[in-house]
Amino acid sequence: MDHKLIRSGPYAYMRHPIYSGVLLGIAGTALAVGELRGVLAFAILLTNYTLKARKEERLLTTQFPQEFEAYKKESGFLIPRFLRRAA
Repeated sequence: MDHKLIRSGPYAYMRHPIYSGVLLGIAGTALAVGELRGVLAFAILLTNYTLKARKEERLLTTQFPQEFEAYKKESGFLIPRFLRRAA
């Protein structure tokens, strides 16, 4: 298989933009509804996505050892990183 590490588009700024988008939607809904169950849903999904993303990152580290380590330094986990670290 010829897999590639995608580092363009939203992935240039964060490693898990889909999870971030879902979390942002849940947070907005929780604020709009103003009920405790919205906060609880956000907390459950945040925990779930964090664990899942860490598992995915372990796999990517084995698949792309040097490239993924460099990518981690340039991008955010669930929150975008707009400023790049100096090489």
